[in-house]
Parts: sequence; C-alpha cells; structure tokens
Amino acid sequence: MTVALVVTSIMLAAALAGLYLMRARISLLRAEMRAEAVAAEALRDRISGLERDVARLERDVRAGTSRADELGQELSGLREMNRKLAEAAESTVHDLREPLGVVLDFLEPLQNRRYSEQLDYRGKQYVRFAKDAALRIRALMDSRTS
Repeated sequence: MTVALVVTSIMLAAALAGLYLMRARISLLRAEMRAEAVAAEALRDRISGLERDVARLERDVRAGTSRADELGQELSGLREMNRKLAEAAESTVHDLREPLGVVLDFLEPLQNRRYSEQLDYRGKQYVRFAKDAALRIRALMDSRTS
C-alpha cells in the first residue's frame, strides 16, 4: 500500500466520521426542534387557557359591577323610603300628642277624689288601665322623638 492510498483511506475515514457527526448533529437539532415545537404548543395551550380565564374574570367583574350598581340603587331607594317613613312616624307622633293629652286630662279627674267615689272597683280599674295604656303610648312617642 502506498502512502497515497493510506492518506486517502485516512481522509476517507475522517470524511466518513465528519459525515457521521454531521448527521448526528442534524438528528439532535431535529429532536431539539421537535421538543421546542412541543413546548411552543404547550405554551400556546397555556396562553389560550389564560386568555379564557381573563375573559371569564372580565365577565365576572362586569357582572359584579352591574350588581353593585343595582344594589346601590336599591340602597338609595331604601334610604329614601326609610326617610319618608321616619317623616310619617314623626308626623303621626306629632298628630297624636294632643288627643292623647286630652285623654289623660279626662282620666285624671276620674282617678282623683272628685269622681273616684262615684266609681266602683271595676270602674276604677278601667280608668287605671286606660291611664297606664295612655302613659305607655306617651312613653313610646317620647322615645320615638328622642
């Protein structure tokens, strides 16, 4: 064998080894590309899931805001109704003070000596019940205005 043949054989072996390494590198790069493609697809799926979550949360926030607005309007209506009820109660208490005073004024002589001797036990008891009830009503009215 000549030196040229040996050198050629060595060069051929080196070229074959280089070719083998290049093919191995190509296979490795293809595997990396497949892995990156799988990772990219997983990332796209994750992004899609996050976009769906964001859209759902935005809908929930809009619904919550809408419900909060409805409750705010309802609360305003209830406050107005409460104000009107308080005014009506105040007016009613004011309107009842005079007749209640008249009732108490008429019951007073029935309890003192002036007319009490003309009443039997049951009559005195009725006058006491009526006066106690009128005084309870007055206390309720006074607590309402305090």
